[in-house]
Amino acid sequence: MTELQAIETVVEIAHLMYERRMVTTYEGNVSIKNGDRMYITPTTYCKGKLINDDVVILDLKGNRLSNGRSQSSEYLMHLEFYRLRPDISCVVHTHSPYATAHAICRKPIQSKSYFESIVMFDKIPVCDYGITASPAIFKGIAKYTPVSDLFLLANHGLVSIHADPFEAFYQAEAAEAIAKTLTIAQQLGGEFPLGQDDLKELYDLRKASLGRSEIVL
Repeated sequence: MTELQAIETVVEIAHLMYERRMVTTYEGNVSIKNGDRMYITPTTYCKGKLINDDVVILDLKGNRLSNGRSQSSEYLMHLEFYRLRPDISCVVHTHSPYATAHAICRKPIQSKSYFESIVMFDKIPVCDYGITASPAIFKGIAKYTPVSDLFLLANHGLVSIHADPFEAFYQAEAAEAIAKTLTIAQQLGGEFPLGQDDLKELYDLRKASLGRSEIVL
């Protein structure tokens, strides 16, 4: 990926996040790691209006290499994800309402009845609380990065990571849809859980298709 491609991808994903109402001007961010640089959305700027010149370039120590806008205040969190997971190239952080509601309530996004939720993600864990825009925000992620690509930040929002930038966005989009469906199910009286044999079949499918086992929180 060239530098221009990395910048254009940040812009495109930021636009998608804004169009899907997963972020606002003041919430959420996206970054791409390409070589020894990170390309990230600026702070307090509308993601729907983002253009190439607005993307901030940093080295992997957090030093700014570009002029213009300042980087997202949560850039340290992005750098920490890249440190912990050298295999990824994108971090998508959203404040989509239903996933964020789970984060605020400190309830993992999980189900014993919903096929897509079980097979795709199993459980989306809640990381320890840390104040935003400080190193404390990512203090609880290390114990979950080996087993998951999605994380709820307690009292905050959702993070999705992936080697493919667009897959990182698609995961975040899917997690929001699942969180919404499960919330509606609760309002209708609660989900109808599958039996152990059925659940085992789904976990076997998860293992066969994704190479991932059940997540133990």
